[in-house]
Amino acid sequence: MMISGEFTARATVGELRSLSGSADVLASVSTLSEIRPVEGMIRAVFSPTTALGRIPLRTTIETLVDTDAGARLRVRGSRAGHGVDVDLHLAFSPVPIGTVVSWTADLVVRGNAASVGQRVAGSVASHAIQDVLEQAASAAHGREVQA
Repeated sequence: MMISGEFTARATVGELRSLSGSADVLASVSTLSEIRPVEGMIRAVFSPTTALGRIPLRTTIETLVDTDAGARLRVRGSRAGHGVDVDLHLAFSPVPIGTVVSWTADLVVRGNAASVGQRVAGSVASHAIQDVLEQAASAAHGREVQA
């Protein structure tokens, strides 16, 4: 299932790119906890808010591509036989007040969640992705960028 979104961040492209593999900055994202870097990836517990409350997923975030034009991330989450795989593409467009971040995601839901939650998975995932990206971009704003 394809989902997408867009927002304008106050952060520059360089500040956004500094997020790649930055466990310390991701600590400011309210839905992420137990964040730790492992073998070039980030592992965390991601707890999106749904109609049933918060659902914690053990999550791995891997940066596959990181350029001034955008990034590509592979995100995998699991919990008790349920799984979510996201292939996330980000596009960065500099504007005078920061950066327009456009994103598209190929979402695959596995396990019982695939049949039970398929109707709501797209809207829950879209909201969750947008929220994480906006919070991470906000945390990146003003961050020192290595040349």
